[in-house]
Amino acid sequence: MTTDTISITIHSPDLVQALKQLAEVLTGKPTLLPEQPAAAPSAIEATIPTVPQTPSAVPAVPVAAAVPVVPPAQSAAVLPMTPAPINPVPVGAAPTYTIDALARAGATLVQLGKMDDAVALLAKYGVPTVNQLKPEQYGAFATDLRALGAQV
Repeated sequence: MTTDTISITIHSPDLVQALKQLAEVLTGKPTLLPEQPAAAPSAIEATIPTVPQTPSAVPAVPVAAAVPVVPPAQSAAVLPMTPAPINPVPVGAAPTYTIDALARAGATLVQLGKMDDAVALLAKYGVPTVNQLKPEQYGAFATDLRALGAQV
């Protein structure tokens, strides 16, 4: 049985810069690498031993797809192993409420026999009527109305 050897050499004057840009695209943030002299082209060499092919049921896998060619000394600096941030599911804009909508929701509580709850909610916000709520309180007040059973 004989073993063949495949040697791959990549010459690129901008290899470090290309890898840096790839890392920035993948992570979404700048990658800080030590500057490499522009005059010295980068080269990567890899030697991959191969085994003679024998007929089998296993499909052949291209060597280039199976073995990444990244120099071990640069792999940690160029391609950080931190996971990319997970973006939350996009949510629509926060709803806006009007005094009329909040007043109607409060009136439904009264019709449901929850007058004491409605009055206690107004007291929680330090106002005697819905008309005296401040606009920055509308969202929290609507949430509390929903907790009491109103539909806002």
